[in-house]
Amino acid sequence: MTSLVGLAESNLSYYSVPLAYILAFIPHVYANTIAGDKYDVAEPRRLLDAVSGDERLDKRVRQRIQRAKAAHDNAIETLGLYAAGVVAANSAGVGKPTLNLLSLIYISSRAVYTLIYVKLQDNRKWAPLRSLVWIVGMCSIFSLWIKAGNAMKADPAFNRSELLPSIKGKVILVTGGTSGLGRQAVLEYARYVPEKIWLAVRNAAAAERTIKEIQDEVPTAPIEFIHLELTSVASIQNAARMFRQKASRLDILMLNAGIVATPPGLTEDGYEMQFGTNYIGSVLLAKLLIPTLLDTAEIPGADVRIIFLGSQAASMAPMEGIVFEALKTDFGEVGAWAKYGQSKLAVILYTRELAKRQTKIKVCVVDPGFVDTNWAQSWKSSSYILGALYPVMRMASSSVENGVQNQLWASVHPDVKSGVYYLPIGKPALGKGNLANETLAQKLWEWTEAELEGMD
Repeated sequence: MTSLVGLAESNLSYYSVPLAYILAFIPHVYANTIAGDKYDVAEPRRLLDAVSGDERLDKRVRQRIQRAKAAHDNAIETLGLYAAGVVAANSAGVGKPTLNLLSLIYISSRAVYTLIYVKLQDNRKWAPLRSLVWIVGMCSIFSLWIKAGNAMKADPAFNRSELLPSIKGKVILVTGGTSGLGRQAVLEYARYVPEKIWLAVRNAAAAERTIKEIQDEVPTAPIEFIHLELTSVASIQNAARMFRQKASRLDILMLNAGIVATPPGLTEDGYEMQFGTNYIGSVLLAKLLIPTLLDTAEIPGADVRIIFLGSQAASMAPMEGIVFEALKTDFGEVGAWAKYGQSKLAVILYTRELAKRQTKIKVCVVDPGFVDTNWAQSWKSSSYILGALYPVMRMASSSVENGVQNQLWASVHPDVKSGVYYLPIGKPALGKGNLANETLAQKLWEWTEAELEGMD
């Protein structure tokens, strides 16, 4: 039967829209039914007024009618945005499995929401669950829109096969290259015959496994491991020293490694954990390798670049942007995401200042967007609500293969400008608020120079 109407092969998201409309009216019909003679066909919209003013009607029945009408109104309020999301996602070419799954989540959430609201909420203990179900449904709608945006934002001017061959003969160092975006970047680079790719990570076993996996796919991949622990100044110094002993050239420094929304703590050298790892660690490594980068820039035809990984979570930093007096504490009174935002804001501001001073090197920050990587799973542990929503939000994320495009673009595209923070793909972010605070950027530069003095 399903094959006759085409449902077996069809995109079910379109069918879900009229189904959602029908579901929206079920509580409306239910309210009218249990109201009995209080429902006037001639004036159907006056039912709530009639029920509210009739003390003869059982209180629980009266409240159930009111909740049923509220559930109906709530469903109608979300239906338009959902229907538009379905159209947008289909128009953008989002895959059928994703469309069908998100549609199923929305329809299911509406059915469960109505059941809890109307039938179970005589007991108020169900109220938090009702709210959570509503959030899940809304996330499925937002996921449709995000997926539509992700599908439409690819830059047709960025052609990997045309631009990545320019890395032939270059030396590249990637931090955090054993998983996620870093690993994907290493794999993409390996396909285009660089002279050497240095994999700077803390886990030797993971590095060896990654190198083997990539060389199974690209047998000629020239990858070598360097031990690097960004939470340790001594480890960073040793990694830079080892690199300089083995290499005289560095064309691309991809500072990909980082941590996200971790519990309070301090690095080995006493910095707030996320700031010390994401900012101090990456900046110190760049500072120690700048002499090699500058030497490479003197080679005729060289195109030397430093690429930091940014995030729009920079907007989640504390109101003052960077709380300098708390950078050597665990900053426990501030949430994990605010501390993560602070570290990424610092990266963006520092990049701008570094670009002013190192004119022979292109320095930029790239934001990959929301990508399905290992660190994205930190959502699950950062709070109960985010943990519950993670499976839905994962549907809205980009794949690693798509997410890495902004990093690859920044590695090779001739239009890259130094000091700029780029959103996917190659779109300069609008600087506002703390992102545009020149005074804060200058203060951060001076603070950083003082902190790193003597570490080289």
